[in-house]
Amino acid sequence: MADEFNPHLQILIAQYMQIGMVGLGKMPNPVDGESKLELTSVQFAIETLQMLEKKTRGNLTPAEAQELGRVLTLLRLNYVDAAEKASQPSSDEAPTAETESAAPAADASSEASSSTGAEASTADPKRQEEGADS
Repeated sequence: MADEFNPHLQILIAQYMQIGMVGLGKMPNPVDGESKLELTSVQFAIETLQMLEKKTRGNLTPAEAQELGRVLTLLRLNYVDAAEKASQPSSDEAPTAETESAAPAADASSEASSSTGAEASTADPKRQEEGADS
């Protein structure tokens, strides 16, 4: 019986985990059905569960302490990952697509200019003379 999990505590932990996951955009918001990043919601969930962990230390069964620790770790790691991604410029993805589409164009333009240069050197009598003088 010492490893029993209080159902009220289990529901409380699950509620704050859901708040965190919705804030991370990993679950749709039950109100509007949208998934969007709201780091303040995640912070709220983490801080509340940290407070719960601190205030109940020594009074939880091993299973309760393990579940609370697991949810806190899950939210903390996901928060750090989401915060890092959010701090990066959103144009980080767009230039990648532009760079990929611009790269072939740049290659094509450099090929065109080098072939144009070769054609120009053969078509230009002055260049032909310079080539013959060398």
